[in-house]
Amino acid sequence: MNTENFYGKEESTDRVMLLENGYFSGLVRMQMIQEARHTIDIAYFSIGKGRSSDLLMGALFEAADRGIRIRVLLDGISHGLKGKRKNVLYALAFHNNIELKYYEPFTIFKPWTWHNRLHDKIIVVDGQLGIIGGRNIGDKYLASQPDKNFVYDRDVLIYNTKQESHSVILSMEKYVEKLWTHPYTRKAFQKLKKTKQFRGLSGKKLLIDQYEKAKKANEPFVHPYIVWRESTMPTRKVSFITNPIQRINKSPFIWKTFIKLSQQAEKSIVVQSPYIVPTKEMERYIDKRVKPKVQRIILTNSITSTPNAMAFSAYLGVKNHVIKAGSKLYEYQKPIQFTGNLLFMISV
Repeated sequence: MNTENFYGKEESTDRVMLLENGYFSGLVRMQMIQEARHTIDIAYFSIGKGRSSDLLMGALFEAADRGIRIRVLLDGISHGLKGKRKNVLYALAFHNNIELKYYEPFTIFKPWTWHNRLHDKIIVVDGQLGIIGGRNIGDKYLASQPDKNFVYDRDVLIYNTKQESHSVILSMEKYVEKLWTHPYTRKAFQKLKKTKQFRGLSGKKLLIDQYEKAKKANEPFVHPYIVWRESTMPTRKVSFITNPIQRINKSPFIWKTFIKLSQQAEKSIVVQSPYIVPTKEMERYIDKRVKPKVQRIILTNSITSTPNAMAFSAYLGVKNHVIKAGSKLYEYQKPIQFTGNLLFMISV
């Protein structure tokens, strides 16, 4: 692995913006959809309930109606569009300009499909704008007035200023394409019955009506005004790293990359992750120590902030091991919950 590829000497084509606020993160998604000119690619773990979700889906259908080619890839189990919200699925599948697929649909007699989940949250528009991070779509993540179930998280917007081919956005597009054409991915519906087509058309109309009414009422969520260049910061290099697409035990390529980069650190290493649960395969690389003088800081959830008690219970079993390895371990208390993104920084 050539770690020199992770560094740049001159300003790159990619500018970035850290999306700390959930509501503002929703505004960014809305403007990306509204300004799309050619394509929208979406790969999400789930699309949940709520006003923000309905308005974003309304904007998505409006974009499809004006000719934008849209691909939506959702997790085969946890996509959130169930019950009456299945009408949204039917609407997506029935639209001429939208394709809908599931990653690893659940099959009761194939246990590997129970656990192989699509946890990505990626949206890419026109090869120019992309968001990746921990937020799914829904009021639980994007509402302007957070309720008790609100999940605080973080996303990053990448802006390919010159639409150049060496932008990290192109790497994100290639990854989504790989997911889209992968054998684990299936078309959501081979054929929709007339009743489901009708339900889809009805669902689409309701969402577009909500969206149009919100625009006429000048609701801020559907009238974002973000100047991409002025709102973003320059970078020298942005890298996009993924693990191999595998079932059962995945090769920890991301982890090995972090370890390799850590060996070059001179001052500090800062890691933020929703869960700290190293597997035996990952532990094989922990002994590759970084320089003794380098400060190592890890921030993760506490029992009061975690939205996933099962994952947290696994962390409790390795907590002391992490501390004994020489890291300063911090647990975040309420109200913030980190659910799906990992932040890794080194200081050289």
